Amino acid sequence: MPAADAPEAQTEPPTPAELAGFRTIRRRRRWFWIIFLTYVPCTVGVALINQNVAFFVAICWMVAFGIVGTVFTFSRCPRCGQFCFFRPMRITNTWRSRCVECGIRLYWKEQP
Repeated sequence: MPAADAPEAQTEPPTPAELAGFRTIRRRRRWFWIIFLTYVPCTVGVALINQNVAFFVAICWMVAFGIVGTVFTFSRCPRCGQFCFFRPMRITNTWRSRCVECGIRLYWKEQP
């Protein structure tokens, strides 16, 4: 839920610096999905060639997934500077399209 005292954050167009922040969040989310979706095909492909190497590749992929997931989860909102998807001691949805603090949409279209 957006903060009750910040309804204007949803309607004001973003500044160029905020648009850069939104691009960073989109890039982090994209990397998260790339690593998530390529894990099984790449690990199986390597396992067909060499099973010993496949174990190492699988471990490295899991570490990369953990790092990318953590970086993505702790992304900061370009407008309010708080975490977009995380609140301490609360379960939040990392797939939401708005900041949990100020409620700004995180996927503004680039303006020509």
